[in-house]
Amino acid sequence: MGHRTLKRVPLNFAAPLGKVWKGYINPYPGPLTCDLCDGNGYNTATKQIADDFYSFDDRRRAWSDKITQDEVQALVNQNRLIDFTHTWKQGEGWKPKQWETKGFWCQNCYVAVPQLSPEHLTALCTGCDSSMLLLDGNDPRLHIPTAEEVNAYQHKGGLGRHDAINRFILIEARAKRLGVWGKCHACKGKGEIPHPDPQMRKRHGQWRPHEPPHGKGYQLWETCSEGSPVSPVFASAEELADWCAENATIFGDEKTSRENWLKMFVGEEDLDMGNLLVIQPGYFGALANASKNEPKSS
Repeated sequence: MGHRTLKRVPLNFAAPLGKVWKGYINPYPGPLTCDLCDGNGYNTATKQIADDFYSFDDRRRAWSDKITQDEVQALVNQNRLIDFTHTWKQGEGWKPKQWETKGFWCQNCYVAVPQLSPEHLTALCTGCDSSMLLLDGNDPRLHIPTAEEVNAYQHKGGLGRHDAINRFILIEARAKRLGVWGKCHACKGKGEIPHPDPQMRKRHGQWRPHEPPHGKGYQLWETCSEGSPVSPVFASAEELADWCAENATIFGDEKTSRENWLKMFVGEEDLDMGNLLVIQPGYFGALANASKNEPKSS
């Protein structure tokens, strides 16, 4: 997705730079955040599990680095622990690991772990407290890390920490195991409730976004947010390209030349730089300089 676009606006267009265009923001308040679940959509018990995941207020309650084997399995089922379950091979991509040992397999909750030492002839599944079967080595069910391994990796921090997707999967797995998984009864899991004023709800629902007025001017906009102007309005694509070379970025902190900006503005060339200009209806992106698309208004 691109993060810059060229728009043709009137030469006297004076919308504030860096501020989302008013035509993209609904002025009428919409649904309200559910006070009961704080907007996460969980029932009370599941919300407590979610709040305790990191529990910055009381670290003793935190469990992000204390997950159980069945929760590890939930992550593996969603391909979320690929660094543990696979090995990267140049030219081949990710390949499943093969344990060079025997391992244990729980037939009740489908958990598999490698044998931790030669002395381990039996094991107890942390997911259901049942005995695990001893299996031979090259079994695909053994491509599962232990909870201890994952917790140690999480405890170290850095890139190994669980992200928002992992957190959601783990919350659901734990809540289901404890028999408390469910939605907030007030908002039905949506995290928000309708605005109490029916007239306001109607206005909010009827509102439609609208573009800025067309004109002969050239202006650079960003599309990282809903959309806002980031440059002054210029009378020509050449003038805008001059400004962009000194003041605009194409991706992150990366700049590009005046010639490259102009080529994008007039449609001579597509540039593969990570952030290309977005083609928007009514503005024609890089083709906005074409005579057939020249706005009639000033």
